[in-house]
Amino acid sequence: CQSPVEEFVGNTYFTRLRVDFGDAQPTEVRRVLLCAGQMRWKLRLAILRRKLDYQVSVASLEQLYPFPYEELELYLRRYAAFQHVQYVWVQEEPQNQGAYHFVHSRLAQLLPDGHQLTCVCRGPSPTSAGGSFVHHQAEEELLLDG
Repeated sequence: CQSPVEEFVGNTYFTRLRVDFGDAQPTEVRRVLLCAGQMRWKLRLAILRRKLDYQVSVASLEQLYPFPYEELELYLRRYAAFQHVQYVWVQEEPQNQGAYHFVHSRLAQLLPDGHQLTCVCRGPSPTSAGGSFVHHQAEEELLLDG
């Protein structure tokens, strides 16, 4: 994955929230995926492979603190009128690690009434990796299929 040169030259600035709408119109979106870091690229690739870019929107928190409340509120407002939308935090770390515990209550404040944030991640674990690259890849595929 590469960022275009235009993001580094001229009048550029740091973006705390990166949004990838794909080909989705707000009325067609079924899932809003929220993540941090490199998971954005993995999700985007999985979405394109499965031809789901018309029904999934991805937003990546590029900075967790200070938390980007204003940017997220503006982004989530696009989907507030639609009851069918699922809001999902996705991380490759186990649930007891990573950013989930930090972002959960903050994101829950911003979700439309009647919606909850679910988490797609690896199960709780005392270690951050499965012990082998093959095992790690298999877990990641299951996670991206979720």
